[in-house]
Amino acid sequence: MPASQLIFLDFGNADESDIIRLTTVGSLRDLATLGVELKEVLELHITDGEISASAVVQRRDGMWASKVLHWD
Repeated sequence: MPASQLIFLDFGNADESDIIRLTTVGSLRDLATLGVELKEVLELHITDGEISASAVVQRRDGMWASKVLHWD
């Protein structure tokens, strides 16, 4: 996936189930810039700037989050 379509997130912003919240400023900025409308089971390509992965979107505790499907 081109770097222009990557969604930035903080892999340290995960809960005990390794679900990563999409609530950081970088995540929200990238989603808005790309015009991504979050919905259950949407697949995203995520990165922290060093590591990237494919992930699926889900609602968790009232907020949008992603679960890693596989690491790139």
